[in-house]
This record gives sequence, structure tokens and C-alpha cells, in this order.
Amino acid sequence: MNFLRMFSWEKYKGEPGYLKNQRRWELTRTILYFVLALGVFFCAFAILKTRANIFTIFAVLLCLPGSKSLVETVMFYRYRGCDPEQVKQISEVASHLCGSFDRVFTSSAKNYFVQHLAISHGEMAAYTADPAFDDKGFSEHLGSMLGQEHLKAPVIKVYRDLEGYLKRLSEMKPSAEEDASLRVRTVLHQISL
Repeated sequence: MNFLRMFSWEKYKGEPGYLKNQRRWELTRTILYFVLALGVFFCAFAILKTRANIFTIFAVLLCLPGSKSLVETVMFYRYRGCDPEQVKQISEVASHLCGSFDRVFTSSAKNYFVQHLAISHGEMAAYTADPAFDDKGFSEHLGSMLGQEHLKAPVIKVYRDLEGYLKRLSEMKPSAEEDASLRVRTVLHQISL
């Protein structure tokens, strides 16, 4: 059991099944934070026989990271990851590309869930099963986020049908500038759930 994954999951982002695996860790961390806060409160209350003590304040402050973790847990449970059969199909076709699975991009207006995305030669193909996905809003959001990092935003094409997406992935060539694609992917991981 990799206990540290509960607190540092950045290196696991983009792997197949990330959302499913991470929701367990998020729930465990949330429970741990609240158990710790309640433990401090009840231990201090049992010893000092009053709530009016410094440990009550400490227990309340321990609820802050627990509350933040609870919000993250709810976000992870809202989304289902890419189907294992789709993961297999995409992995076979996109093994030569810089890609990422199970990404949830959050903006102030909307959340964008993408099952897979691939980056190559200043282009990005993204697959989503969401019929109400806002392609224009997604492109604008990623463009502004990448622009803040002084990176050129790729041309983004969103696919809703797996066959069309697999066809596009097979047509995409590996990028000669692999570092540029990796930098874009790193920023995308930083701005997503």
C-alpha cells in the first residue's frame, strides 16, 4: 500500500484508471482528517472536562483540511473514468503520442471531463463521452491557461465518437518536439483534477 499517494498524487495523473483509484485515496484522507480532528477534541474533553480549551480551537482548525479534502472527494466521485475496453483500444493506437487519461478541467464557469487527450505537433485531440461538452469554452479555457505559462495553445479538436477519435490518433504523427508536448501535458495536469 502506497500510503504517500494519499497526499501526493501528481505523478499518477493521466494514467488509466486514475479517477477510480484516486477517489479511494481521497475518501481515506478525508476520513483520516476528520477522525484526527474528532480525536483531538474528544481526548482533550475527556482529560480537561471542558470544551473551553486550546485543543478545541486546534480541533476546529484541523477540520479545515478535512473540509477541503471532502470537496475534492466529491469532485472525484462525480466523474467516471475511461472504460477499460476503451483504454485498451486507445492505448494500442496512441502509444506513440504524448497523451493523458481521465482529465477533469475546472474553470470558473464549467467543468470539462475528457476521457483521453493526445498532443502532437501543436495539435491536440480529445475524446469525451459528454454530449453537452462545450468545445469552444474548453478551447478558450485551455488557451488562456497555457498562455499564462507562456506556451502556445494547441489546435484542439474534440471527438465524441470513439471510432473517429481512434482514426484521428492513428493519423497523428509523433512530435519531433517531444519536450514541447510534455510541457503542455505537464501544465494540463497541473490545471486539472
